[in-house]
Amino acid sequence: MCTVIYLPGKDDQPKFISIRDEHAARPIAQMPVIIHGSDIDILAPIDPLGGGSWIGANRFLDIVVLFNGAFQKHPPGSNYRMSRGLIVNHLLETGIPLVEWTYLPLEGIEPFSLLVFTDAQLYRLTWDGTQKHHELLNKQLPHFFSSVTLYDASATAQRTILFQQWYDQLIKDPNTPIEALYTSTQDTHNGFLIKRENGMQSQSISVIQYQDQSVSFKYHDLVNQQMHTAQIDLISCLSCM
Repeated sequence: MCTVIYLPGKDDQPKFISIRDEHAARPIAQMPVIIHGSDIDILAPIDPLGGGSWIGANRFLDIVVLFNGAFQKHPPGSNYRMSRGLIVNHLLETGIPLVEWTYLPLEGIEPFSLLVFTDAQLYRLTWDGTQKHHELLNKQLPHFFSSVTLYDASATAQRTILFQQWYDQLIKDPNTPIEALYTSTQDTHNGFLIKRENGMQSQSISVIQYQDQSVSFKYHDLVNQQMHTAQIDLISCLSCM
C-alpha cells in the first residue's frame, strides 16, 4: 500500500491507482470480489493475513485507498490492536466514511493515511499515531502519494517529478498509457515497481474508475502475472454529478 495516484479524468470520471508493495513472504491477496456487508456491499481485494483491504469501493461511489504511514516515518511497533486494512472495509461498509472517521477510535493502530472520495469530494485522512488529520483536496488536480515507511524524502521527490512528467505527457496525449509511468525508471529500489534485496516488492496494481452507473476494478497480480476485472453497480449517482 505504498504508491497511490488520483487522476481527475474526463467527464468527472476519476481514476484511483494503488501499487501495493509488500514483503515477498506475505501471502498473496485474493482477487477483488463483492463483499456482502450487513448494510452495504463493497468491492475490494482481500488481504488473507489482516483480513481487510487496502483499496475498495461501495455502491454509493465511496472509494477508499490506504497507504502506510502518516507524514514522517515512524518506528514500527510490535503489538497493534487492529490491521489498518480492516478500517478500509469498515469505512466503506458504513456508507458515510467521513462521518465515521470522525468518531472512529484509532488508539493502538499503526499510523496510516487514506485517500477518500465521498459525496463527490476528495480527502486525505491521516492518523499519525496520536491524532487525526483531515484535508480536503482539489479533485480537479492529480495527486500522487508515496508511503513514508518505504520512501524517504529524496526518493519521494524524484518519484513525484517522474509522475508529473508522465502526467504532463498525458495532458498532451490522452492515449499515453499508465504503463509508461511504471517503466519511466528502471530503479528497482525506489522506482514504481520495486524489488528490493530485503524482500520488499511490488505485488499488485489496482485501478478503480467510476464509469456511468458502476465502478470498475482492474487488478494486476504482479507476482503470478494474472489480470482480473470486476465491477460494482451503483445505487445512485446523484452525488457524483
